[in-house]
Amino acid sequence: MVNEKIKKMIEEGKIKIRVKKAGMYQYQTFVVKIVEFGSRNSVELFLDKILEIKESERIANEIGIPIHTKNVTVFPDGCGVKDFIVD
Repeated sequence: MVNEKIKKMIEEGKIKIRVKKAGMYQYQTFVVKIVEFGSRNSVELFLDKILEIKESERIANEIGIPIHTKNVTVFPDGCGVKDFIVD
């Protein structure tokens, strides 16, 4: 169900994304995590730092994959966990 761009991210295991944090732009390395969802698995990008919710939403919508940070989990607009099931 996931597209080719997401499959490539899963294979690499991480991705560097330019984020605005504390008023400054910087690159943060997000780690690809496989999360259990019942008997199936879902994929999301994980950052072990706090990001503003609006910035997390922007990244989720640009990349097209859920973002999980220390303070929030955000999905792209119009998507839910079922859209990111991997087999």
